[in-house]
Amino acid sequence: MSKLAILHVTESYGGGVLTAISSYQAATPEYDHFLAYRTRGGDYVPEGELAAFRETFTLSAGFVYPIIDVRNIVGRLSPDVVHAHSSFGGFFARTAILRRQSRRIVYTPHCYSFENAHLSPLKRILFKSIERALQLNTTTTAACSDRELELTRTLHRRARSIHVPNCVTKSQRIRLPDKCGDDSEVRRTYDLVGMGRVSEQKDVAFFAQIVDQARKLNPHLSAGWIGGGDEGLTSMLQKKGIEVTGWLSYSEGAAVLSRSGVYLHTAAWEGLPMSLLEANFLGLPILVRKIGAFDNFGDEYQSLDPARIARRAVAIIDCELDRKACVQHWNSMLSDHSEQNQRDRLISVYEGLIG
Repeated sequence: MSKLAILHVTESYGGGVLTAISSYQAATPEYDHFLAYRTRGGDYVPEGELAAFRETFTLSAGFVYPIIDVRNIVGRLSPDVVHAHSSFGGFFARTAILRRQSRRIVYTPHCYSFENAHLSPLKRILFKSIERALQLNTTTTAACSDRELELTRTLHRRARSIHVPNCVTKSQRIRLPDKCGDDSEVRRTYDLVGMGRVSEQKDVAFFAQIVDQARKLNPHLSAGWIGGGDEGLTSMLQKKGIEVTGWLSYSEGAAVLSRSGVYLHTAAWEGLPMSLLEANFLGLPILVRKIGAFDNFGDEYQSLDPARIARRAVAIIDCELDRKACVQHWNSMLSDHSEQNQRDRLISVYEGLIG
């Protein structure tokens, strides 16, 4: 029997989406994985990650040509499954091919575009309408969080959908440093750290507000952002005394993260971020902005108030018992995000076993 062929399609092959797609490939090595992608200007440039795929294809620039590219790639490969990732990847794939062409179309939003808090109400309605229409040409939505699963079911009550949890896979773990613990013997890189694309979605301005509030309590706190992106927002962070590393390799970024004090996740809208899972794996205490993605994770370590987050961060830095309590909380909340759960649910999606 020939191997099942999976074609992954994404417009934004960088940051968390890159990590997530790599984890899907690593979790199901018995299948042949192909990748059609393009990167955004200023994003992390893929290094060794592409070698894991049977073959890769670069999508053209623009909005129409990638649809033609996907159609041509599908015609050449005839994959059993097309797995589309994020809004544009989902649009390219689901407008290029139809389910009746004897293949399953799987879609992972990695955070729905209509959750974008910076869009006008009219645009949010428009994007939601587009997602609702495209849902009709989706075999299964493989949501990366409970929140994403709930949103999928608001688009179409009969939509086939399943939670496929993001996780830190074995292949990723071997590139990560040892878990952090009592770091009294290790030079801390940053007391407060954020990670990902420097963008409105990650709301680095909110991160800067937390840092400002925390420094009112302890002026000597260091802060850094691991990643790169928007030049204007990068400049704003730097003027606030927050270092920005620029894009680093996976191992380099993880090394900086592991030596930091408290991980702050400040995104204004989100799926279930890989950076949070990596911080948890490395044993960092985590504080998050209160958004829909974290509705099921308890209120103790999340808030919409930068000053409250700052007070909690300083307390965690100053008290080992507070740090351990925070780490244990997230260990419990993220226990479902295991490689075995991801693998089992991906197989059910790729094999067409869910009802």
